Amino acid sequence: MSMVNDTIEYFDDAVCLQSGIYRQTGKKDKKLKMPDVSIIPNPANNAVEIIMNGAGDGLCQIAIINMLNQKVIIEQMLCEQKSKQIDVSKLTAGVYAVKVYNSAISKAARLIISR
Repeated sequence: MSMVNDTIEYFDDAVCLQSGIYRQTGKKDKKLKMPDVSIIPNPANNAVEIIMNGAGDGLCQIAIINMLNQKVIIEQMLCEQKSKQIDVSKLTAGVYAVKVYNSAISKAARLIISR
């Protein structure tokens, strides 16, 4: 074990294993899980349900944005609620972006309105 230097992180498993280095560190890679946004139904006609998984706590903003980058609908929800019904009956047919965000996260999805 004299070959192992504690100040260097060994990332190449193949080289380390071939050299006889089998030491594992106590560090675990924590991967940040991004929230997931679902829109049901999509394509939609009159109303949609925005479902947010993994958003955390606090107040989330929901913005429906047209292709001219104009916010046509802005709603708020508590992130703990995980879902929100939104009336889209006044929107014209087309493709929109749905952006769900708060101070910690921002997630976007595509919404299609068809009539």
